[in-house]
Amino acid sequence: MKKIFTVFIITLCNLLISSHACAALVSLDFDDITGNNVLWQSDRYLANKEVLFQANDADLYAYDDPSPGHGGENVATSGLSYIYSGTPGHGNSAITVTFFDQGNLDSFGVTNFLQFDVVDYASENTALWSYRVFDINGDTLFSETGTASGETVQISTNIPLIHGFTFTPSIDTEGLDSFVFENVTAANSASVPEPVTALLFGLGALGLLTKRKLSSP
Repeated sequence: MKKIFTVFIITLCNLLISSHACAALVSLDFDDITGNNVLWQSDRYLANKEVLFQANDADLYAYDDPSPGHGGENVATSGLSYIYSGTPGHGNSAITVTFFDQGNLDSFGVTNFLQFDVVDYASENTALWSYRVFDINGDTLFSETGTASGETVQISTNIPLIHGFTFTPSIDTEGLDSFVFENVTAANSASVPEPVTALLFGLGALGLLTKRKLSSP
C-alpha cells in the first residue's frame, strides 16, 4: 500500500509541474505605441493577443516620456510606454480589460493568471486606487485597493476563470504597464483547471484503493 501511495504522489507532482510549465504567458509592455500622450484604439491587441482595453468614461492614451521629474524614475518598468485613461496627461479614469477567445467579441475568454504594474506619475500623494477582477457574469472574484505613492506597484492575481478586471486610478494620475497574463481559453470550454481535476480524480482513486485494502481479509 505504501508503494502504491508513493507512486501516486510522484505521478501527481509530475503532472502538476508539467501542466504549470506548459501554461504559456503573454506579455504586453505597450512600447509599440510611440509618442507622448498618444490617443490609441482600444482594440489594438484584440486580434493577436485576445485582450480588449476600454476606457470607462474617457479615452485611452499612451505616455512614453520618462524624463526626470516627470515620472521617469517610476515609468520605465518594462520600457518607455505605459497606458492610462482620462485626458491628455491625466490618468484619472477607469480602465476595463477583458479577454476574448481568438479575438472574437462574441466568444468570451478566460485566463487563470494576470499581472501588471501600477505606474504612479511622479506623485507623492497617498490617494487610493481600486482593482476588481470579475468572471464572465460580471461577478467579483477578487478586489483590493492601494496606493502607489510615487512608486511602481506590481499587482498579481492567480484565480481560475478570470474574464477581466477594472482598474480605477486615484487622483494621482496612474496608469498600467508590464501587463502579463496566461493564455486565454474559451469560457464555455474552461471549467476546473486541469491540475485540480487531476488531483480530484487522483484522490478518488486513492480512496477506492484504501477502501479495498481495508475491506480485504
